[in-house]
Amino acid sequence: FPFSSGELPVRYLGLPLLTKRMTINDYMPLVEKVRKRLRSWPGRFLSHAGRLQLLSSVITSLANFWMAAFRLPGSCLKEIERLCSAFLWSGPNLETSKAKVSWKDVCIPKSEGGLGLRPLKEANTVHCLKLIWRVCSGGPSLWVKWIHCYLIRKGSFWSITDNTSSGSWVWRKLLKLRELAKPFLRKEIRSGEQTSFWHDQWSKFGSLKEMIGDRGIIDLGISENASVAEALRRRRRRRSHRLSICLLYTSDAADDMQCV
Repeated sequence: FPFSSGELPVRYLGLPLLTKRMTINDYMPLVEKVRKRLRSWPGRFLSHAGRLQLLSSVITSLANFWMAAFRLPGSCLKEIERLCSAFLWSGPNLETSKAKVSWKDVCIPKSEGGLGLRPLKEANTVHCLKLIWRVCSGGPSLWVKWIHCYLIRKGSFWSITDNTSSGSWVWRKLLKLRELAKPFLRKEIRSGEQTSFWHDQWSKFGSLKEMIGDRGIIDLGISENASVAEALRRRRRRRSHRLSICLLYTSDAADDMQCV
């Protein structure tokens, strides 16, 4: 095949493909693109309202395109917000000394006295939570399938240790946001093959691992990586130290009560 072999990092659809932590050289093209766009808009023809509209639409869209794939470093977000603040108060000259209100107060909702801009740090976290949702929902994405095949394997997204060395730096950042994402995710059982018995929140009790602890795995005799379907098919009962728990789950046909 007439393909030339290369080395990472490379650029694809305007984004750098990385395996290590993003450095200043990696995100500098985004900062320069934002700076070039801000300088290209003639400030004398734009009011403060016009500049605000451009910031909330064009510049936010540029940052969102990157944040949909990466968790951008804090230094990158601060630099972009510094440029946005300078453009809002001084126009394309980008003079930071003319800011009349701090950027933190500008990003407060309008109902609270701000201008309603979304903080980039908050948007960055939201996009990471969306990536976690894609992993847990098991969508048709090639990236999601690769994650399940090589990183999660037969386990669960919630059972991977935080200090793991496998995967990219973005993957390790997602693992640190699991506690934040957990209250927003619930699993629909259906066949039970894709639902973790211990870690997913599929019952009214929430995560069974958190409720019972490690001892519950031994008492019930159900593997930590077992799915709900496997737990119902292969459960074994101990003659002593049995733990009886009523688990309520919803199937496609009706509501069933199963005592394990």
